[in-house]
Amino acid sequence: MDSVDPTPHLERFNSYEQACREFRWLIPQRINVATAICRRHPDAVTRIALSDVKEGGINTYTFGGLDYLSDKFATALSESGIGQGDSVAVVLPPSAALAIAHLGALKTGAVVVPLSMVSDAALLQYALADGAARALVADESIYGVVEAVGRNLPDLKSRFVVRDLRPTVARPDFKDFWSEVDQSSSDFDAVETDATADTFIFYVESQGEITGVVHSHRSIIGQLTAFEMFNNVEREADSVFWTPGEWCSPGAVLGLLYPAWWYGCSVVAGTSEDGASLLRLMEQCEVTHAFIASGQLEALAESEPQPGEQFNLNVRNVVAEASRWPESFVNSDPKVTLSEVYGRPETGWIVGRCERWFATTADSLGRPVPGRSVEIIDRSGNVLPPLHAGHVAVHKSDPGLFTGYHGAATRTAAAFIGDWFLTGDVGYKNGDGDLHIPPSPP
Repeated sequence: MDSVDPTPHLERFNSYEQACREFRWLIPQRINVATAICRRHPDAVTRIALSDVKEGGINTYTFGGLDYLSDKFATALSESGIGQGDSVAVVLPPSAALAIAHLGALKTGAVVVPLSMVSDAALLQYALADGAARALVADESIYGVVEAVGRNLPDLKSRFVVRDLRPTVARPDFKDFWSEVDQSSSDFDAVETDATADTFIFYVESQGEITGVVHSHRSIIGQLTAFEMFNNVEREADSVFWTPGEWCSPGAVLGLLYPAWWYGCSVVAGTSEDGASLLRLMEQCEVTHAFIASGQLEALAESEPQPGEQFNLNVRNVVAEASRWPESFVNSDPKVTLSEVYGRPETGWIVGRCERWFATTADSLGRPVPGRSVEIIDRSGNVLPPLHAGHVAVHKSDPGLFTGYHGAATRTAAAFIGDWFLTGDVGYKNGDGDLHIPPSPP
């Protein structure tokens, strides 16, 4: 990576207005985000990057440990013929294996295609084919489904299967992930790519249509101001981040996982379909910061502890896509900060709240993140003044914006008016800059 440090450091600004006025991005021309994350912390050998919650206990991994293991997996990928620009599909639950697969693939210069464990066959088939996946890393519990849809994909050369706590079975059609990591060399020179090079392809299904949303190394850096603002422009050494969802969406990957690691924070890998179990996990792992999607928030809100059970939560900040807060959060600590956020898969989080800097009205989504180019425009691409409704749009120069829809240049062009990407929403800003998106009529 170039010697430029792109960390925003918004804490140096006394106000939101000053941050918007004076902040400037410093993004290196060449960077490998995986290497930067693993090696930017002086105490990487001892600093905890990941707590992997398993049935038998919690396994912890330092940044140095993830660096070492992902170098080994990068070697395994390289020896399997995977290199710069190739696609590596990852279908794993939140876990150390997922972290190592991501980081190892990125170190080779490959593009990661994160996919959900509950993806149906049609989505998997489309994503693997459209993304031209050369390698696949999948959990054994769903390997049969993934393998079936991948049989007719000539580009798919290598299959790795994660068999946590299960004995290795010799099969010619896949390689055992942990065995490959164990026997591969850690002597690997990561590929330093252009900052605009493709890094992730997120496949999103909406109204029956599947689309690949492509983000770059630069896109990840472009999310850092949102991460700082939504976490109240403060960074504490004991911060522990967690989301109850999978690590396959732009919100989870770009909004929490990679920014948390960039700042040297620990992330918890663990989930459950039961709300009470999630609260126990948060208590056990001493989670301080959480990102919770709207559907997950409802599960927590409806969770009921066992008779006589109380949760001693250490949560200081919750970032969510909805405003129905679980009583467990609201009552756990009067100092807990509850923040709504707004964004799209193509943009990452671009609007939200910051208790330290400003107050917003209850019906507002918050204000645009410093460094993100969010405006209200008319049909001709002209920026509108306050209180005038129009398209919510992001300028193409915004570093956090996606690079395009995979293999769909025409659709990418259609998503813009001039230099402005359309989020698909209509709204307005008030005089303070608060974004309002009125609900659609029934």
